[in-house]
Amino acid sequence: MLWHLLNKRLPTNEHRLIRFMTDSASCPRCTILESFLHALRDCTWVKEVWMGLFGISSHHSFFSEDLLGRISSNMLNSVTIEDVEWSFVFGMALESIWRSRNLFIFKISRITLSVVALKLVLLAVFARPGVDEA
Repeated sequence: MLWHLLNKRLPTNEHRLIRFMTDSASCPRCTILESFLHALRDCTWVKEVWMGLFGISSHHSFFSEDLLGRISSNMLNSVTIEDVEWSFVFGMALESIWRSRNLFIFKISRITLSVVALKLVLLAVFARPGVDEA
């Protein structure tokens, strides 16, 4: 998923419409044009995930900065928060957002914001050194 994103080849509805794979370029959640920026950061649903993860408001610079630059810097970031590498948490957040979007679009599941947030918390807890796998 990250390769597709960094090479601007993420199959959003905008991208899929150009290839005749869908009949609408709109976001299925809020009906705004679904670009890669919208799908992973700017959609109101997705903003809730980022605001909860970062503990920030919708006016934070994260929502106006270059997303590709932010992704590169966060994936290379070696900072740890409570024994969990930030690059891992950030990467899993992107992956979880994209996966939940696909489950929603293809009507497999209507995953809620709280489920995505809970999964991220659980991933962070179980990724800590010294946590035994069950």
